[in-house]
Amino acid sequence: EKILPIMKENYDGYCFSIDGKERMYNSNMCLYFLSDYVRLGKIPNQLVDMNIASDYSKLGKMLDLCKGENKVEIIEKTMSEEGIVTEITGKFNPAIEFTEKDMVSMLFYLGYLTIQDKAIISPRLKIPNTVMKEIYTDIFTK
Repeated sequence: EKILPIMKENYDGYCFSIDGKERMYNSNMCLYFLSDYVRLGKIPNQLVDMNIASDYSKLGKMLDLCKGENKVEIIEKTMSEEGIVTEITGKFNPAIEFTEKDMVSMLFYLGYLTIQDKAIISPRLKIPNTVMKEIYTDIFTK
């Protein structure tokens, strides 16, 4: 009763199919949290596994491949409550330019964004939970 609401807010919210009905937890983050909870005998002060967060920080350099002035606008849209509506790239082609759609798709594949719902034809993507929003904010707004 005590830890489930904390875990739900911080680690739940993922959906990887436009037809998905249920949301999923980030299993790595849950295991990190539960391991610390058992070891410490209390809720950990740090809800983000810093080893995972440091791996995510490499993403900023990868996203520099995205050419165009819309990069900041895309980050702002994905951080808003409305999210961003786009098709998800099925396969990246290194022989052609890395587009804004590719950038958003990479964020989706890496777990920064998840499917919120279907907007007309394409999915609406948003940040899935509090922990991912914290990591996302640290990477893109500093």
